[in-house]
Order: sequence, then C-alpha cells, then structure tokens
Amino acid sequence: EVAINLACADQEVIVIDNDMKKIEAIKDSVDLAICSDGELASVYEDHDLLNCDLFVCGVFNHFKSLILIVSLAKKMKMKEIIAVSTDLEQKSILQAIGATTVIQPEVEAAKAVSQRLTIPEVKKYYELIDGFSVVEIDVPSAFVGKSLIDLDLRKNFNCNLIGVLRKERRSDSVQFNTVYPPEKVFELGDLLYLAGSDLDPSSLASADFVL
Repeated sequence: EVAINLACADQEVIVIDNDMKKIEAIKDSVDLAICSDGELASVYEDHDLLNCDLFVCGVFNHFKSLILIVSLAKKMKMKEIIAVSTDLEQKSILQAIGATTVIQPEVEAAKAVSQRLTIPEVKKYYELIDGFSVVEIDVPSAFVGKSLIDLDLRKNFNCNLIGVLRKERRSDSVQFNTVYPPEKVFELGDLLYLAGSDLDPSSLASADFVL
C-alpha cells in the first residue's frame, strides 16, 4: 500500500520481495518490481539502488530478516531507512542498528482510532517521530473568519500550518494550498493540516478563546 501510494504521488518506486505473486500483483503500479531476497547486497548493487533517497523495510513476522536488511541498508549508506516494528523492544533494536525512523502500525492505528473517537474533528493523526506529529482537522469554529495573523498558531497551539484543503462552492473543485496567505481568513468546511511538537489535537478542536 505504501509503494502504491508513493507511486500515485509521482515518486519513483522500486519494490523487492521474494514472493512472485506479490511482485506480479504490484509490478504494473511501480517503476520496478524485483523478485529476490532483500538480504542480498548484490540485489541493490545490480539494480543501482545504493543512491535511493528512501529505503522502507516492511518485513513482517521475520524479525531476524528485518535486522539483516536494516543492517545491510545502513552498511550501504542508505540516506533514510524506515523500518516497521511490532513492539518497543524491536523498535529500540532497529534504531540501534541504523533505522532512522521506526513505525509501529498497531500503536499508530490504535492512537488514530482513539483520536477519532474522542475528537471527531480530527480526521487523521500522524506521529512522525516521538513528540512531533501532523494532524488533519476540520477547521475549528473559533478559527472561522480569522486569519493566521489573528490566530498566531505557533504561540497559542505550538504548531504550524502546512496546508489548507478547500472545496470551492462555485466550481465544486478542490484546492490544496501549502502556502496559505497569513492575512486570508479560514472558511467553514476547510480542512487544516497542522504540524508541531507535542501537538494536542484536543486543544485545537475545543478552541474557544476570544481574539
């Protein structure tokens, strides 16, 4: 799923898996699909993969293989190494041997579900690294009609706006603005993308201060 999403975002994606069925299923969706053992250095050398920007290792249920592949990626000096773990012990080991980012799907899924149940305004929640997260949230009612200058998000909520998704009423088109003018006011129906350290979505959703 990660590979397909990256490919849809016009990123060059190369997939390695020793299961031919999986390779056959994904080969038309990515730039290159290789049926091979990811523990072999020759696979990366033969296909000139040593200079890739991002290396994602999603081996499940085979932690020994995951360790070998992450160690190999580190030895080959991959720029960014992302690995998947099932618990904190695995996460610590993977970080120790060179993984720059370790994702725990079950933990993140549980956190996302909790956020959706307790704070309905939060559509998506991503913890990129410990203490730093990104949220997709319906514009709080207290934000409607106010601008970034009025709200001062960094001071009041310890976060920065990284994008606004807005559906135009007349044309029914959707616009995503990553450079939102500081003097432009938010409108009802906007989806905000916010990033920050120790970001508290509940404080955003319940914003009721008067400016």
